[in-house]
Amino acid sequence: MSEQDEPVTLEGICQAALETRGPDYEKAEQALLVCGPQSLDMLRKTAAQSPDPLARIMPDILAPWLPAAAHEFPSALAYMDGMRRLAEGTPRGKPSPGSVAQDIAHLYGTNLGPILTLRAAKLEDEPVWRLQTALLYLRLNPAPTALPILARLASVLEPGQPLDMVLSMFDAWPSAEVNAAMAAEARYWRGVATLLYNPPMPPPGWKPPEGSGEPPPPPAEE
Repeated sequence: MSEQDEPVTLEGICQAALETRGPDYEKAEQALLVCGPQSLDMLRKTAAQSPDPLARIMPDILAPWLPAAAHEFPSALAYMDGMRRLAEGTPRGKPSPGSVAQDIAHLYGTNLGPILTLRAAKLEDEPVWRLQTALLYLRLNPAPTALPILARLASVLEPGQPLDMVLSMFDAWPSAEVNAAMAAEARYWRGVATLLYNPPMPPPGWKPPEGSGEPPPPPAEE
C-alpha cells in the first residue's frame, strides 16, 4: 500500500489492520490507536467477515489498548526502542530479550502478551530479539487469547530458536485446542493457495467492462 493508497476512512483503516503486514500494518495500527474506541464496532464487523483466523481475534486483542488512557502498549514499544538504541553501543549490539521482557512486565504490567505477540506476527523483518522479547513476555505472563497468534507464528516462522520457543509454548494449552488452532491455520492457507494458484473461473458469458481492457481470470489448472 503506497502513501497515496493509505486508508483514510475508518473502514479502510480497519481493513488494512486486519489484512496487511509489515509497515502497512504498523501504520494502520497507529491509526486505530488514534481513532480510539470508536473504531471497535467497525473493526469487529470487518473481522467477522474475514477467512483469516488471526484477523477474527484481532478486535479482542486490540480493544484494551484503544482508549487514550491505555498508555502501556505504546509505552512498552517506546521502551523497546530505547533499549535498542542503548544496546547499539555495546559489544552485544542488541538488548537481552529476557531482561527486556521482565522490565516491560515490571514497568507496564502483565497484560501485554497478546498485543506484543500479535505485533510480532504482523510485522515483517523484525529483529529476532523483539520477537523473542514478545514470546518470553508471553511465557512469563500467559494469556489464553494468544493461542491463534502462536499458531500463525508456527505456520510462518523458519526453523530456528523463535519457532522452537513457539512450539514449546503450546504445552500451556490442551492438545485439542492446539490441534484446532493449527487446523484453522491450515484451512486458511489452503484457501490462500487456491486463490493464488487455482482462481475461480469467470461465470458463463462473463465480459470485462467495456473499455477496461481487463482480461478474464486464467482457467483453472487440471
